[in-house]
Amino acid sequence: MRVGYHHLNVIVGRRATRSTIIARPLRGASRRFARDWRAYSVQAPIFSLHSQRSWGSGDVGDLDEFARLVANQHASVVSTLPLLATFGPNDFESSPYRPVSRRFWNDRWIALDQVEHWPARRQRSI
Repeated sequence: MRVGYHHLNVIVGRRATRSTIIARPLRGASRRFARDWRAYSVQAPIFSLHSQRSWGSGDVGDLDEFARLVANQHASVVSTLPLLATFGPNDFESSPYRPVSRRFWNDRWIALDQVEHWPARRQRSI
């Protein structure tokens, strides 16, 4: 198969569907980087990055601190699980406070102690 985007159309009886297949090259571009160049990345779920300042689960402040830590060790990329709004623990919870969309951030990951106008900015209450 040639490298690039390909479309697959399947028709069975009266039903039809279309799918996109992406074929990648087997090797990277030669001579694109210096011969001795190396890169590595680090991946950690944000909830596992909790610190003394976060509320029992990691937040974007902890992710930022983690990124600084691994950047000092010359990591090229830091990744985590999706931070966007998600479904709840039940099959579906209809609530305006739990939007299921890529348009909204999940407010669970906000670093409250870094919000400028948060009334209890330095206090922790559970």
